Formats: sequence, structure tokens, C-alpha cells
Amino acid sequence: MSKKKPVIGANPLMAQAARELRRSSAASPHVPEPRKGTRSFAKKRAIADQL
Repeated sequence: MSKKKPVIGANPLMAQAARELRRSSAASPHVPEPRKGTRSFAKKRAIADQL
């Protein structure tokens, strides 16, 4: 038996749909950050490497 929170509110169907949306990754897609960093950071790193 799965334990689900009781749906409380004016529209239980909408509340359940909203909960499903929050759970799904499509609602908040993970966009990976660039691994190499920004261009300005790369320039600073290149200058630091020369010192």
C-alpha cells in the first residue's frame, strides 16, 4: 500500500496535478553549466599561469 498525502484544497485534482508537475524533471529541466567556466575566468587563469 502506497502512502500518499491526503489531498486538501478546493480542487484536489489540480493539487495532485501540481504535485506531479513539481516532481517531474520536465517542469524544471537541468541545464548543465559549462565546465570550462566563463571566458573572462579563462583569461584570468591564463594570466595567472604565466606568472
